[in-house]
Amino acid sequence: LSEKDPVAGNTIEQILAKLDSRISIVAELDETKTWELEGKAESIKLPSIQATGRIDGIAKFIWKNYGETLTQTLPIQSKGNIHTVLIPKQIDAPWGKLTPQLVIDVDNDHVWISLSPEHLATCKEGKTKLINNENFQLANQQQPKTGAAKIYISSQTISKASKSLQKKMEEELAKQPELFEGKEEAKELFDDISAYLQSLSSISTCISHDDKGMHIHTHAPFPLKRMDSGIALIPALSGLSYGPIMKQLEAADRTEDISNMRSLNAALLSFYAANNAQYPENLQQLEASGMVDKGWLKSLDHEITYFKGLDAGDGPKIIFHTPVMKYGKVIVGYVDGAVVAEDLAEFEELLKKQ
Repeated sequence: LSEKDPVAGNTIEQILAKLDSRISIVAELDETKTWELEGKAESIKLPSIQATGRIDGIAKFIWKNYGETLTQTLPIQSKGNIHTVLIPKQIDAPWGKLTPQLVIDVDNDHVWISLSPEHLATCKEGKTKLINNENFQLANQQQPKTGAAKIYISSQTISKASKSLQKKMEEELAKQPELFEGKEEAKELFDDISAYLQSLSSISTCISHDDKGMHIHTHAPFPLKRMDSGIALIPALSGLSYGPIMKQLEAADRTEDISNMRSLNAALLSFYAANNAQYPENLQQLEASGMVDKGWLKSLDHEITYFKGLDAGDGPKIIFHTPVMKYGKVIVGYVDGAVVAEDLAEFEELLKKQ
């Protein structure tokens, strides 16, 4: 914080002390333009994203202290006190090409950052002001007026998400109708859940802090006419085991577990490279050498079996593995850097060969 900025001569601490900024980000999901996230088992269709952010209380400071430098180093188009940084190159996103824009509005003390000029123009029109929206006002009743952040999810977004969930449920039911054998009322129940979610007017979450620490406040009002069904859903949900939802949760767990084991394998390779082509005698040496954070291994919710004495040139040999996870897979790390969730039978065969 004490290092000086070479352009303006201010330290980072001085810059932060001068600024009173607020960041607002609007993100919109467009279901008419989708892209596919490729998975090992299947691909998932996701909506395209447009987003624009506005930073208040910083434009005057930036232009006063760095305007000349920016003008000399970047292509800037100025109109009065509005300066647009021209970024001619497009960025390839999974859902198409993006043309990001950066606008410094000195008069209003705003800095705009957007993924496209079209979305920026929509946000700047100001035809729909969120603060005047009835649902926004309702969701923010009894919420802190100041704080570190506010997250607002509109009723439209909740409705889209619930419809998407309902569609996924129906697809899974069509594939596995046996999941609801003997549970004739289940389909009707999930229709009620979808209707209940769509009846939520919005959700507001505020993050604030004081001398006692950080506080998170969430408010999700819904019409009184749904109160009876909302209460009725609670015991019904608690007694119902829903296969497709559990499958999605298990997939999320599997993704997190694989990510953790990839980090472990990367740490092993880093240790190997830094210690004369020698793997550690045990995994605890990774923490002692700073290859992973202290306590990281204990933070995992499973044990890891590690095979010492291997060499990176040993080909596709197993260097570590997890127990059988709750989703029926064993996550295996190989000396060539690969990490794979193997079926138990396949894993046992690999272990025998090794």
